[in-house]
Amino acid sequence: FNQFWDLFQNNNLNFRPHWGMNLPSPISAEGPSYFQSQFPKWNDFMNLRKQFDPDNIFLTTYWKQQLGIS
Repeated sequence: FNQFWDLFQNNNLNFRPHWGMNLPSPISAEGPSYFQSQFPKWNDFMNLRKQFDPDNIFLTTYWKQQLGIS
């Protein structure tokens, strides 16, 4: 799916990815900062995520990187 991410990004196409697909590398231009810009309620989501999992029991290394959580 990386070719589609590149195509959309390079042509300034506004798209919201389905997270069930292969997400691009978190260090790419389509990483956590991109998601934050595409999802207006990003901060609400992150606050709820933290509220429901305060000890990060369900937070894998993969999702930690994808969501930009240090």
